[in-house]
Amino acid sequence: MNWRMRGGSMAHLWRTLSGSQRGKNEYDWRKHEKEINEELPMFTRDIDVDSFGALNIHYVHKKSKIVDAIPLLFCHGWPGSFLEVRKILPLLTASAPEHPSFHVVALSLPGYGFSEAPRKQGFGANQYAEMITIHHTFWALYILTGVPR
Repeated sequence: MNWRMRGGSMAHLWRTLSGSQRGKNEYDWRKHEKEINEELPMFTRDIDVDSFGALNIHYVHKKSKIVDAIPLLFCHGWPGSFLEVRKILPLLTASAPEHPSFHVVALSLPGYGFSEAPRKQGFGANQYAEMITIHHTFWALYILTGVPR
């Protein structure tokens, strides 16, 4: 399975928003951008994918206050984005005696959110799977959460 769709252009998005009354008068993108940036600790990391080179992958990384919390890798669906973790992140990282707490990494899949898109055709399910294997991203999750090698 290969995905060729790269999403719409920013120029088209701005034309659409500026052409509508809501886009012109009501929607305050900068307000929402500020809220997201304050709420979600975001980072990027280069991840090598065989035959595709390094891709700069965006992710949210939120540590629990519990030092030995369980590392959790959250991957959004299609269509979707890293914002899907927004509502559950406080619940996952919370400290409570009745449930475990997690150190969370929520990826933006390549070509989505702020992650770099593959530069050549043929990036499919096998490459997505490779990108999130223990060898790559999950090992990075352990390093990021402070678990020694």
